Amino acid sequence: KHPKRSHHATHMVDIRIGSILQFIRDDNITCEVLSKNKVKFEGEEHSLSSAALIATNNMGFNWKTIAGPLHWKYEGEVLDDRRRRYEEGND
Repeated sequence: KHPKRSHHATHMVDIRIGSILQFIRDDNITCEVLSKNKVKFEGEEHSLSSAALIATNNMGFNWKTIAGPLHWKYEGEVLDDRRRRYEEGND
């Protein structure tokens, strides 16, 4: 029914370029959507996962990998949940 998911891109469902995403651990930590799979974080271009990893480690963690769509939200909704809702047709 649904095409195979590409990583990240499908998580940015109905989110316009220039939109601001908030980090789930701290609403004051944000990134700006540059494209379907890139964000601007701390002045540089990153993937969702790269930006989330930096933000997490800046808080004193020492993680090696992270799933970006689980750690960023748009309009209060975690990106992974947003993608799931759209895939299920509950938009």
